[in-house]
Amino acid sequence: MELTWPLILWSNAQIPKEHPMMNLYLVELASRRNEDGIWTSIYPNCNAQYTIEAIALLQRHGV
Repeated sequence: MELTWPLILWSNAQIPKEHPMMNLYLVELASRRNEDGIWTSIYPNCNAQYTIEAIALLQRHGV
């Protein structure tokens, strides 16, 4: 969620994925996917929400 929240806001502001910060966050988000396909949140009981947000963002930006 520490990565998805800024990405959601930047996406809503229509900042392109080519923007250096947007690209950095997307690459980092993609790299944090566990072997089982789940993203682990730093917040308790938020892994499902984090995973759904991560998948949606990566699909939306074609990563």
